[in-house]
Amino acid sequence: LWGWDATVPETVDDAMWQESFEVYVEDKHDLDLKAFFEANSPHAYQDITGRMVETIRKDYWQADDATTERLLREHVESVAKHGVGCSEHTCGNPRLLRYVLEQGAAMNIPGPALEAYRAAMEEAIGADIETAAAELEEFVRWNESLPVRTTMNIEGLRMEAVAEAEPPLAGETGAAGGARDALWIGLPVVGLLAVWRWRRRLGADRS
Repeated sequence: LWGWDATVPETVDDAMWQESFEVYVEDKHDLDLKAFFEANSPHAYQDITGRMVETIRKDYWQADDATTERLLREHVESVAKHGVGCSEHTCGNPRLLRYVLEQGAAMNIPGPALEAYRAAMEEAIGADIETAAAELEEFVRWNESLPVRTTMNIEGLRMEAVAEAEPPLAGETGAAGGARDALWIGLPVVGLLAVWRWRRRLGADRS
């Protein structure tokens, strides 16, 4: 769902995210999903809630405050209970971690839970969350400030199609070459015959 929303956002609306929240977090179909995740893959649930929080942070999903608070609580509690799952969009995204701490405090998530979350995440990424987030933002600003490397004014040589003369057929080439060879060989022979006949005729006249 996130892949579609990030690349073709017109195909995904808030209702789809809300439906996902109601199914996986609120268990609207009474499938006891929380127990299933706890028993089989608690970090998968942690990644799902983290992804939903990140979607809200990036403004792809305009979730209401109640939904946002519930997701923050579920995500923070999962880290406290099961440790850090460390997916790419959590450990690899210090701006999300900072958002969880700041928004969590604004929504009255207990301070000890947020501090436990901070400690676990900072140990996992090996850096202070605020510092790592600031460094990432600085990199983004630097990358976006680079000059555009492409231009519409392209200079160079234009390639054009050139029709080449068709080569002569193999038979024609052989015949022409054979005629030339015969001419060059035959002329001296004819000359010798002419000289021989002239000398013979000259000898006959003298006798």
